[in-house]
Amino acid sequence: MTISLQNIGATHLATSSVRLEETNSSSTLPQNMTDDALITRCIANDRLAQRALYDRYTNRLYSVAMRYVRHAETAQDVLAEAWIKIFKNLSKFKHDGSFEGWMKRIVSNEALMYLRKNRIDTAELSVAVIAQEPSEVRVTDGLESADVLRLLDTLPDGCRTVFNLFELEGFKHREIAEKLGVSINTSKSQLILAKQKLRQAYQVLSQREGRNLRPTPKQTKS
Repeated sequence: MTISLQNIGATHLATSSVRLEETNSSSTLPQNMTDDALITRCIANDRLAQRALYDRYTNRLYSVAMRYVRHAETAQDVLAEAWIKIFKNLSKFKHDGSFEGWMKRIVSNEALMYLRKNRIDTAELSVAVIAQEPSEVRVTDGLESADVLRLLDTLPDGCRTVFNLFELEGFKHREIAEKLGVSINTSKSQLILAKQKLRQAYQVLSQREGRNLRPTPKQTKS
């Protein structure tokens, strides 16, 4: 899916201090311009650089939003708000880590804000059930990213959010509990439920499409 400024909510950007204006096709920047060079020009309010940065990353950032919220229209709204914050805070990027990772964290935080406002449903399993669940296998191992997104779409919002934060973003349960305002046990419970539901979804989708979607277990070193 190709994302454009118009279909992620141009009005959000137009009413902010950030304005991504349509540019003449003859006015372009070199495609091989580095992120650092684009950032410097964006901070200087260079409209061409803002457009180039937006075009370079918006599809990848949209995929992050879609991991958290199940509707395309909502993901577009989340992304629009995230882009506002990205452009407003470019001068705060310290260039000592991944720029794409920095932007993705902004998108995921924006998605979490949306989910908190809409009170995502969570459930808590008993400590005994949590202790029985093996944690060494990542259920997404061996899956294509498109299949992961399709399977995540089958999860309730609570499971989906915790799974994203733990398995895909790398947060610990303590950090997830703080982000979502829930207990550590609730975070663990949601991850277990997510894995159970995903295993069921693997089987359904594999049978329907006639191909193996089951993850490849991690090999342990002897």
